[in-house]
Amino acid sequence: MNISYKINNKHLLYNINLPLQSGKTVLITGIENNNLNLLGGIIGKLFPIEAKIDIPEISALIANFTGDLEITDSVLPEKVTYLSADPDRHFLFANVKEELLMAQPVADHIKTLETFGLDQSFYERKIASLSGGEKMKVALALAFAKSADCYVLHGVIPWLDRAGRDLLMRHIKQSQNNNACVVFIEHEIGHLADVVDEVFWFDGQTLTQKPKESVFIVAETPILPQVVPSEKLLEFTGVSLAKHPFFDEPRTEPILNNITFALNKNAIYALAGDNGAGKSTIAQMLFRVIKPTAGVINFFDQPLLNYSRTQLNEYICYIGQFPAQQITLSTIGQYQTKAQKEKNILAQKIFEQYLNLSPETPIATLTFLQMKLLVLANCINSKTKLMILDEPTWGIDKAGQQLFWEVLQELRQQLDATLFLISHDINLINRFTKQILYLAYGKIVTNF
Repeated sequence: MNISYKINNKHLLYNINLPLQSGKTVLITGIENNNLNLLGGIIGKLFPIEAKIDIPEISALIANFTGDLEITDSVLPEKVTYLSADPDRHFLFANVKEELLMAQPVADHIKTLETFGLDQSFYERKIASLSGGEKMKVALALAFAKSADCYVLHGVIPWLDRAGRDLLMRHIKQSQNNNACVVFIEHEIGHLADVVDEVFWFDGQTLTQKPKESVFIVAETPILPQVVPSEKLLEFTGVSLAKHPFFDEPRTEPILNNITFALNKNAIYALAGDNGAGKSTIAQMLFRVIKPTAGVINFFDQPLLNYSRTQLNEYICYIGQFPAQQITLSTIGQYQTKAQKEKNILAQKIFEQYLNLSPETPIATLTFLQMKLLVLANCINSKTKLMILDEPTWGIDKAGQQLFWEVLQELRQQLDATLFLISHDINLINRFTKQILYLAYGKIVTNF
């Protein structure tokens, strides 16, 4: 199959030779840009779209998705199931039950959830109460419950813990046995070597087939320098959370149970754990979005309650696993102006060196890397002493990961700040620190 796609006679995708064969799995990796998202949507039969909208701002946002598509030598599979990197985009309703009823009016819904390791309690859960990994597991369970000729999975691997990845690999092999083709569009590819038949490198516009052995090589990510830690910066003592304060859902066990740990100044730590273990909940407690039902949290040897939200935002820079949810303005220029008005030298430097884009650039057109850099620029300042990154490599290609870590290293050295990584990927965080806290069943455990 050969795919070409152009806008106003300008090719965005050109000479995309991609064989989609029954029972085979292909991997597309390489440069992360908006054209890669476009390619995934074309294979998933989402684009191009036909739209005539008289509002210039909206027309500009969808322009790249309304072009001219040409497919030769073959056709796209008839029944295609597509999953994007943002699981929230696949939900229409507030509850898991409603999603299952819509997708499968007559089915054993509990069994569907169990295919991705989710027990029957998830059937009554609100979508908003799920972690990012749990949302992706629900989305995958719904996707593979449907019969399809081709499954297109774009950026799903970074959301999954070890159990989730193992279950996904089982589904891939079953799909191969059922003569369905599978297309992975991924940057975190180490877990796919055993199921992928062919590998293609995307250079931003075209595809080139690569030998598997040249792609599945473990890249050594530079380790951020460790500094001998000094006195305590943050301390949790006996912190517990009986249930989520925003969702009245029955629980047999507390979300967090007697959590005790300390982070020293000017050091690097990581918090690991499976999907839904409560990692992001701990981060939310630092901004007093969620208050513990027991225990004490101290920051700079003072109770966290002594700090206003404004003060915490000055001292703590947080980049969440859904960075788009931290964006409140609509263009790059608005954030550039904000940094100038606040005389935020660190933010201005990020814009000058790494986000040197037109002020009119819509936020919705940014890549994942650009989005993370924008959130970093918006929350970093000269008072920052704690930098929290929730699933830091999600959606970023290898070159982007390298750049992102370099930016973090430079900022951390300037600010003498502590870096706190949150991830379910032990292999990832082992590259940067051996000071790892592992969260399981609501508790910090030592053996993992």
